[in-house]
Amino acid sequence: MLWPGDRRFVFTIFDDTDYATLDNVGEVYRFLADLGFRTTKSVWPLRGTQPGNCPGQTCEDPDHLNWLLKLRDQGFEIGYHMSTWHTSERERTIAALALFEKLFGQPPSSMANHSNCGENIYWGAARLSGFAQIAYNLATHFRFASRFRDISKETRFFGEISARRRSDIVATLCSITLTRWRSVRSCHITIRRARMSITGSHHRKGTT
Repeated sequence: MLWPGDRRFVFTIFDDTDYATLDNVGEVYRFLADLGFRTTKSVWPLRGTQPGNCPGQTCEDPDHLNWLLKLRDQGFEIGYHMSTWHTSERERTIAALALFEKLFGQPPSSMANHSNCGENIYWGAARLSGFAQIAYNLATHFRFASRFRDISKETRFFGEISARRRSDIVATLCSITLTRWRSVRSCHITIRRARMSITGSHHRKGTT
């Protein structure tokens, strides 16, 4: 893989927005900007409607949104960290994605699942297959065995919405698990399988 400037590797950061407020992360981003880094700041488009384990400011907070727009204009990427800090049903996720596009001028090109949100894609045991999945379920006492079970039965599924809005969001699902360290080749294979599953053309595990 070729990187800009013929570099041998790339370093970047995807910042989960958990607990993030202007008071506790503003200085961090000033520091990153001064160093020349342009990393990814994730957001929650919608304010939560119920308690969560790590709430923070959202795009519905005007001051926070203005700061995010300034970050974008400085060259920082704005990523998607699910609709808010707790589980959302499909309709709310669709509304969050639409709001993201309205606010930032394009659909998200990167995302990361948030904690234990029930709509997370390829999360928990669904990241694995075969013996690895069995071992994971035993180690976690089957707490996450029901995450993202079957596309046709999953009422919170939103993968085809993501694929329709911006197909490369599939390439950045942070919960995809690789079984070997040949990262570039493995990622290409995994992303291809994930795209097939998310678009509904063929349901396969997102592993290699």
